[in-house]
Amino acid sequence: MSRRRRPARGQALVIFAAALPVLFGFLGLALDGGYYLAAAEAAEFTAQAAARAAAVDVQAGNYGTATASGQAIGQQNLASFRLAGVTTAIAYNNAANATTASAGWYTSTPSAQTSSVQATVGGAYTPLFLRFVGVSSAGLQQVAVVHLARTVPPAILPIAVCKTTMLAMDSNPTTPQTIWQFNASLCGISAWDGLISLSGGNSGCSAYRSWILPQPSAPPPPLGSALTLNKQNCQNTENWIASSAYYAANPVQPILVVDVRPGTLTGTVLCYRQLQLAVGNNVITATPVTTTGAACELQTIY
Repeated sequence: MSRRRRPARGQALVIFAAALPVLFGFLGLALDGGYYLAAAEAAEFTAQAAARAAAVDVQAGNYGTATASGQAIGQQNLASFRLAGVTTAIAYNNAANATTASAGWYTSTPSAQTSSVQATVGGAYTPLFLRFVGVSSAGLQQVAVVHLARTVPPAILPIAVCKTTMLAMDSNPTTPQTIWQFNASLCGISAWDGLISLSGGNSGCSAYRSWILPQPSAPPPPLGSALTLNKQNCQNTENWIASSAYYAANPVQPILVVDVRPGTLTGTVLCYRQLQLAVGNNVITATPVTTTGAACELQTIY
């Protein structure tokens, strides 16, 4: 009986050996395929994050650091994945609605004319099981484009909101946010009431009044410029706006958004945001007119 079983055992071994590549193939598809899809999704997110990081620097006027900022985010976000040869390439375009297929992309230092940022993230995954069936490497690449808003109003009020307030507006666009308040400390900055000097230094209340009445008169500061936050506490600011027929007819006004430097009274101009103003007792609040495509919003094109 034992002699009759030996051929069966031999046949089983042959069948098992023949089926082994198929088993590795199915195992590879399940494990390596799942990991590859997760890595590809992470690369897609990384491309978006890298493009936005570079675009934020461009928006703030930090042109020399934009590429490095995007590349650092790209490398950081994919560091935990088993990918070889990870690269993050940043490119720029002066066209406002550039796509990946558009002409005019360049990798040199961006400028004030830059309107689109592209990030291309790539790498290679080394399979654990599929390599036994001949798949030694699987490359992946993801591309994202971010568009920057370049809307510049003809004149601007001497009022600013910090990035924290802007983010609060985006999270709850129907909830009014305080953009000026007498004797307040907005955005956690001691004694900052929301006014910002448009002359480059400290300004008295008479200067703020002249910038507000009878309507906005000061030209908008360049994006990326540094302005001084006001600590004068000009108590009549809301009355200046409430008493003006111009603001009654035009409650929607472009308002500066600034990035406040920690420990200072200086704000870097990021952009302008269209806000609808509402005047109260010693306070001015505002709600965003739109959140989609707003001046400060970086639009990611997948």
